[in-house]
Amino acid sequence: DTLTMIDYLESFRNRYGIRSDEIVADSGYGSEENYEYMLRNGMTPYVKYNMFHVEQRRKYRNDPFRVSNLFYNQQEDFYVCPMGQRMRFMRQEKRHTASGYEQTVSIYRATRCEGCPLRGQCHKSKGNRQIEVNHTLNEYKAIARDLLTSEQGLRHRSNRPIEPEAVFGQIKECGKFRRLRLRGLSGAKIEFGLKALAHNLRKLALARAKSSSGRPLSPQNTPQTNLSKLNIGFWCRFNSNRPIAA
Repeated sequence: DTLTMIDYLESFRNRYGIRSDEIVADSGYGSEENYEYMLRNGMTPYVKYNMFHVEQRRKYRNDPFRVSNLFYNQQEDFYVCPMGQRMRFMRQEKRHTASGYEQTVSIYRATRCEGCPLRGQCHKSKGNRQIEVNHTLNEYKAIARDLLTSEQGLRHRSNRPIEPEAVFGQIKECGKFRRLRLRGLSGAKIEFGLKALAHNLRKLALARAKSSSGRPLSPQNTPQTNLSKLNIGFWCRFNSNRPIAA
């Protein structure tokens, strides 16, 4: 999911000529690259990161040995371990994600862990404890955390599971659409496009029936035409010029 967000947002802009002001997504999209893209393009990122819900737990917040809970002196650039020892900055490392995006990670190390009574709880390494921190990502996470816990963020979080997940459930579970039958990217686009078309036609038919009757739809007044089972025949040609029917 992480690698698909930017391409999707760019394709949306190219197709419709507009950008979304607010982006709502689950933790599968919460990466440094995606946060940077959204903020650089004026988008408000209501996007979770992978530890968002875990951070809300009391056990996590009260764990003094977690890197995120260590005291950090930003001016002098050092961390303080639970025993009060400074963990000094050692070096920076450049790392690249699967998409080629470059991240900067800072390395900090304690000076003397030998004989520390908390060592067994603090870390398992043979030498002094060493931690890795991505300060840029932490800044983006802080922005996302404030947005997600705001009134608007809570509203988006309550609506997000309802709006897209319901569609996935209707297509995959109710429609028994578990796998693509056409090979290749072009075949997948055609097949899923037809499935999406049938799904939208069904929604349109139900909405029109509801507006004309003025009553909430129920099994007794739902139109008999089941567009989700509409059979659409088509031919698709691949580069091999062999027609495949579906």
